[in-house]
Amino acid sequence: MPSWRIRPVTALDRRFAAVFRANLPDTERLSAEEIVAAINRRAEAVVALVNAIKTDTANILTFVVSIERSAKSIDSKAPKLLLF
Repeated sequence: MPSWRIRPVTALDRRFAAVFRANLPDTERLSAEEIVAAINRRAEAVVALVNAIKTDTANILTFVVSIERSAKSIDSKAPKLLLF
């Protein structure tokens, strides 16, 4: 279960919600709990995106290492192939 559903709302959360409402008037109808839940959901989405980017970066680095090893292998065999 996502943490935003079970996390209690604190006084700091209520203050943050008040600041949030002051900067975004459209949120006046939302409770502090709803605002905090929405922020937590968005934070979880950002974390998921960062993890996806980390995975993609690791895959790219794996390919780079593989290409480098292939190039070294070709370089070590190239002189032998040129001999007649």
